[in-house]
Amino acid sequence: MKSLPTITYDSVALHNREKLMSVLTSLAPHLYRIQMALDTYHVNPELIPPIVRTIGNLNVGTGYGEVTILVKSRTVTQIKGSESSVVGLPVDNEQTNVVR
Repeated sequence: MKSLPTITYDSVALHNREKLMSVLTSLAPHLYRIQMALDTYHVNPELIPPIVRTIGNLNVGTGYGEVTILVKSRTVTQIKGSESSVVGLPVDNEQTNVVR
């Protein structure tokens, strides 16, 4: 008499993961690429929302700035957004007051 195959948690999880990736590939390729990058580099996916939130905050402000992620001992300690303004003016006041 043949015994039934053993189903383990790992085999079910792997099967579910394969199905999820298949669905992401066809329905949301951008999410598939994000998930593949997270898997490849073993990055905690919980870091994504605060990074996106910081970028979004810069976007609704001046639209210019930078996002800095500080890592200490393999732990993200801060995600900071520094907003800036685009001015485009010369430093020397003399250049703007040239008499012709």
